[in-house]
Amino acid sequence: MKLRHNARARDWFPAAPAFFPALRAVLRRRLLTTLLPAMLTGMLVAMLTGMLHPADALAAKAKGSAKKPQGVQQSASAQSASSAASRKQIPQAAELLDPSTEDLPGIRQRGQLRILVALNRTNFTMAPDGSFKGLEHDLALILERSLNTGLKKGAQKVRVVFVPVLRDDLLPALLDGRGDVAAAGLTITPERETHVAFTRPYFEDVREVLVTRSGAKPIRSLDDLAGRSVHVVASGSYAEHLEPVRQDLARRGLPPLEIVQADHVLETENLLEMLAADMVDCVAADEHIARLWLQVLPGLVIQPQAIAQGGRIAWAVRKNNPQLLDAANKALKDSARQQAMLFHKNFPSTQEDAKRLANPFLAPKTARLVPDFQKRSEEYGFDWLHMMAQGFQESGLDNSARSRTGAVGVMQVLPSTGASLGFRDIRPASENIHAGVRYMGKMRDEETPGDRLDPEQRFYFALAAYNAGPARIRKLREQARAEGLDPDVWFGNVERAAMRHGCQGAVIYVRNIRAYYIAYSLGWDIHARRVKAAKPKQIAPELLQGVDTAPASAAP
Repeated sequence: MKLRHNARARDWFPAAPAFFPALRAVLRRRLLTTLLPAMLTGMLVAMLTGMLHPADALAAKAKGSAKKPQGVQQSASAQSASSAASRKQIPQAAELLDPSTEDLPGIRQRGQLRILVALNRTNFTMAPDGSFKGLEHDLALILERSLNTGLKKGAQKVRVVFVPVLRDDLLPALLDGRGDVAAAGLTITPERETHVAFTRPYFEDVREVLVTRSGAKPIRSLDDLAGRSVHVVASGSYAEHLEPVRQDLARRGLPPLEIVQADHVLETENLLEMLAADMVDCVAADEHIARLWLQVLPGLVIQPQAIAQGGRIAWAVRKNNPQLLDAANKALKDSARQQAMLFHKNFPSTQEDAKRLANPFLAPKTARLVPDFQKRSEEYGFDWLHMMAQGFQESGLDNSARSRTGAVGVMQVLPSTGASLGFRDIRPASENIHAGVRYMGKMRDEETPGDRLDPEQRFYFALAAYNAGPARIRKLREQARAEGLDPDVWFGNVERAAMRHGCQGAVIYVRNIRAYYIAYSLGWDIHARRVKAAKPKQIAPELLQGVDTAPASAAP
């Protein structure tokens, strides 16, 4: 891969042997259950309630709660002081979600350029000091400065605002007018070019590569993909480039290639984490992304055979916005020599934000929890892997975890909540899991009655209620209905109302648990198959927890 000024990927990753032992120590910290969730929640609060511009976010942080979003609990004095600001922000946040397909003149009149981004830790994230990070963020600010250069005194300036969406919604949101520019590392493909216009590329010569764990059978030619499974992000270019390979192998009678498109909540970095945790066997990735994450995920290798070469990565705009396209091209051209520096500048923060997803069924400490999750989930009618994923979100499956508010254990249950549910002591892991699952059952059965809800939706609403409180979620459903959204569907509907009305913590909570559930489902399947294939004495007893090791019954 190279940038416009021909800097190649190998120049971006200088060797730094002394750095990585320290990095590994950083990665051992419990970012998942402390800093990282707070960072992600803070980013969505800033981005989706009227504080989307980075300068505003930092100013608001410095000034305290003068711009606290509506719906966040405040003292009486704070509510009085900030009521005017709240009334002003919510229409602004709502305005961001209202469709508009106007070209640059309309954008200038509106004063906002909406940048559609996919939240991840590679291209667009947030640093501990509250500032935004990532190449897409920095390039968007360069575009903002370019648009405001040479304006007459008193002319309205254009401000960049960031609108996060799921990756598979980037282009639909752009075409629907929910954003003006899609900036998320999009590869230019013939199929995409039939729908949108692309700017000049800011990455060129991009190789799409295959990543495996070290020791895996090498992939030196496309024929080596016969009989293998490759995981790819949804709505990416990887599946498009692998499909001809799959068809060619089938035509020649070779073992089939399985292309597995991941759930739409997962990014390439999530798949690479799952690969490092031995949950999947092979992942397709852009080489520059793979090289970035190989420095923080040990035991992964890039295979010699690429699935595509010469790729170009650019922003996308609507085809009927030629003036915006010209302005974006000018900004990208003028910043060409800065782009390598911008990518490299953001690299350290990405490393610090990396978290380690592990297969809990391979570690004795967490494998011992499996029977309790299975027993209580069956008792209350839940998928036990869902409950275990929730436990990971709550505490990292660490029963010694204790929050600042006094919540304890794997499921982070308050002692008062445990007492109200009939538990005398929720400190033992088995009792803590029981209390957490029982409380989830209460949220589902009493607070989200299922007379008209799909069972899957009831579960998502129960998760949101577990995190934000049932009264808050009931109000959000009412607000979703008033805004023309479906009050009975969480993702893309009540979730949007939650983002608009200051309940971003629940949005992150539900999305994370869904992602962990997918990873745990894969991890459990792999673990169970390996246990059944091995002799019982070859597996440590604690790793047999919850696995049905009995031989299949003979057919009658």
